[in-house]
Amino acid sequence: MYEAIIILGIAYIFAYLGNPDVDTFNGWMNVLTHVAAVPALFVESKMRTQIGITTVVSIIYHTVGALAKDSEFFYPLEQLDVGMSVALIAHMLFIYMDNIPWAPITFLAVSAAAFPDYNVAITGAIILFGYPVSTIMTYNVDRPLLTKIKWILVFLQVASIVAYMMADTWTTYTLHPIWHVASLLSIYYLIRLHQTILIHIVDIKPIPIIHTLRFHD
Repeated sequence: MYEAIIILGIAYIFAYLGNPDVDTFNGWMNVLTHVAAVPALFVESKMRTQIGITTVVSIIYHTVGALAKDSEFFYPLEQLDVGMSVALIAHMLFIYMDNIPWAPITFLAVSAAAFPDYNVAITGAIILFGYPVSTIMTYNVDRPLLTKIKWILVFLQVASIVAYMMADTWTTYTLHPIWHVASLLSIYYLIRLHQTILIHIVDIKPIPIIHTLRFHD
């Protein structure tokens, strides 16, 4: 995580000192920051396909945005990117972590893609209902590693929300790349959190009860 913060910091310092073309910088930063998906791809095989496809779709969408924003494929790819992102978040929280196989992932993802004005609200609802069941509020085992992961997640989630909501509000160069890095690293740490709590559960072994027979003369 620290490496990502340093690299992003250097990139934005370079931008404000060197004044590169805004569209070029924004476009390629949005593409290159998908490298933050690499840790999550290799930490959990059950999520690898979902993370991989979502990342590829997002890379294609942002590449088209960087090279040919006037393309007829740009808007459909934008909505596909939204739908895949929502599907990944819902799959992570509801199915992988909460073990709710009947969660309406397809409905949520398609709704977010079909109604772009409401995709933030839909994603917010998924996070609101997904977190309390399985994540930082209920994983309260007193272990240093879990505590560290939970605080990292709090930082990443705050950073991702701020970067997404304020992406093009006050800054010359978009904050959207920060959203990419923070949200993709959040996926990695959510997996780490889930794996760590499962290890703790497995480590709790029942104490055998030994029955002894006492014979009296």
